[in-house]
Amino acid sequence: MPRKPKMQTSNDLIRENCEWPMTAGQVAKLTGVTTRALQHYDEKGLLCPERSGEGVANNRKLYSPEDIDRLKQIVVLGSYGFELKDMPPILDGERSLTDALADRIEELRAQERYLQHLILFARYAEIVGDDLFETLAFGTSEVDAFAELVRSSPAYAGKAVRWESMDDAGLEQL
Repeated sequence: MPRKPKMQTSNDLIRENCEWPMTAGQVAKLTGVTTRALQHYDEKGLLCPERSGEGVANNRKLYSPEDIDRLKQIVVLGSYGFELKDMPPILDGERSLTDALADRIEELRAQERYLQHLILFARYAEIVGDDLFETLAFGTSEVDAFAELVRSSPAYAGKAVRWESMDDAGLEQL
């Protein structure tokens, strides 16, 4: 059975259709990442392009195809909420992306729970109206007790399971 031809990736296309090495300005134009961001990644040790040489008039940073690959990884990790300080072990293969994403999912779930509690509090604020400020000024024990009562109810538990499976449109409609 004949093998399927390997599909060309964006990395392949960039490697084949660009002149190497590239300057920071050329990389910025190609990727949409600002030259300031490239400089910042270099300062943080995430992206360390070669230099045109000591003693050369401008000692420019020169980017290779491998630098572009790494830059794409930095951008993707950033889009998933990874902080720059957390990227080196992933980029350098010291930590698997799968493990890092599993931890990130747990962090996002904790944020989701926190936001659900804020929504619950906002709903309570809608119910009590102007009395909310007085409640906050003289202690939140009533608010806390109400929130705990609602969270411990079977109805809330059932809804929480349902909320976790909903997309943004479903939550907004709810």
